[in-house]
Amino acid sequence: MTVENKEGFRFIVIPSDDLDDEFVHQTEWPRLSCPQANQLALEFGDLRVDGKVGIGTTATTEKLEVAGKVKATDLDVSGAIATNQLSVTEQVTGSLTIENSLQLGTGLAINEFSSDGNLTDNSDSAIPTEQAVKTYVDNALAGKAPIDGAPDQDFTAQNLTVGGNLQVSGDLEVQGNVIARDTEHIEGDVSLGDEDSDVITITGVVSSGHSSGALEVNSGLHTTGSLTVDGSLSVSNAIATAQLSVTDRVTGSLTIENSLQLGTGLAINEFSSDGNLTDNSNLAVPTEQAVKTYVDNQITQVNNALDTKAALNGAADQDFTANNLTVDGSLSVSNAIATAQLSVTDRVTGSLTIENNLTVNGNLTTTGSLD
Repeated sequence: MTVENKEGFRFIVIPSDDLDDEFVHQTEWPRLSCPQANQLALEFGDLRVDGKVGIGTTATTEKLEVAGKVKATDLDVSGAIATNQLSVTEQVTGSLTIENSLQLGTGLAINEFSSDGNLTDNSDSAIPTEQAVKTYVDNALAGKAPIDGAPDQDFTAQNLTVGGNLQVSGDLEVQGNVIARDTEHIEGDVSLGDEDSDVITITGVVSSGHSSGALEVNSGLHTTGSLTVDGSLSVSNAIATAQLSVTDRVTGSLTIENSLQLGTGLAINEFSSDGNLTDNSNLAVPTEQAVKTYVDNQITQVNNALDTKAALNGAADQDFTANNLTVDGSLSVSNAIATAQLSVTDRVTGSLTIENNLTVNGNLTTTGSLD
C-alpha cells in the first residue's frame, strides 16, 4: 500500500486486486476514497482529527465549525451547541439547556422556566412551572370558597357577574346599593328598613298583584305630604288628617271624630237629634227630626196658650189679634185701641180719647176735669 500527497491531502492508494498485497483484505482499516471530484469519502472505520475542522470557512476557531446548516439523522451532543437556529424535526432525547432565550415561530422570547410560587417578577419573559402555578393559585384562594361553592366557606369578590340564575339559601346582605335592571320578583314576606328614620323611595308607579286587585295596607298610613286618589278611596276605619279634599263624592259612611268646617263659617262638631235644642249651641246642627220636633212643640204651646192668653212678645211692625186680651201689668198704647169693650180695673194714666160713645156700667171717678 502506498500513500500519496496531493494538494495538501494524503491519500491511501488501494492496490488492485491482482497485486500481491498483504493489506488488501484487511477491511478493519479505514479507507478514504474520492468517488468523484470535490468529494472525499470514508468508506468504513472512524475518522479522527487532532486539529480543527472547518467546513465552509477558512478561519476555523473551534474543533468543528460549519458555515451553513448541519443536517444529521441522529445528533448526540455532550456539550453546548452554539447556533443561531436549531431545527429538530423529531424529538430531543436527554436534557436540552438553552443559555439564552427560547422563542417559537411567533410570540415572545422566553428566558426562564420559573419555580417562584409567588410570581414575584410578574414577567412576560418567564413561564411558571406547574407547581409554581398551583402554589400561587392555592395561596390566592386560601380561605375562599371554590367556584362550585362550599357550605363552610365565605366567598369574596370585587365584581361578580352571574349570567344565569343566582340562588341563595341563607341570608343575603348587601353593603351598597342593589340595582335591578329588570323586574325584581320577591316571593314571601319583604321587610324594608330597620330604623324609624329609614327612608324608602319609590320612583314610578306602585301597583297591586293581590287577587282582589287592590293594594292592601294592614297598618296605619301616615303621610307628611298630600295624598291624591284619582279613583275611588274605600276606608273602613278612621282617617287621621288635618285636611281631606274630595273633588267628587263620598260613597258609604263618613265619620269625623272632630269638627267639620266648610270653606268659611263655623266649625261644626255635632249633628244633634235633641228635639229641645237644649244646648242652644252654634257648634251643633239639628237634624230634620230635631227641628220638626222643636217647632211642633213650640206651635203646640202657642196654640194651647191662645185658648186663654197670648204667649207671644209681638213685633212693632205686626198686628196682633186675640179673642180676649188680658194684661196683668201695665198696658202702654201709643195709638188707638179698636175694641168693642175696654175694661180697666185700676186707672188710665195719660190722655184717653173716646171717638164714639162711652158706656159706664158702674161708677166713674175722675180727679180732674172731664171734657
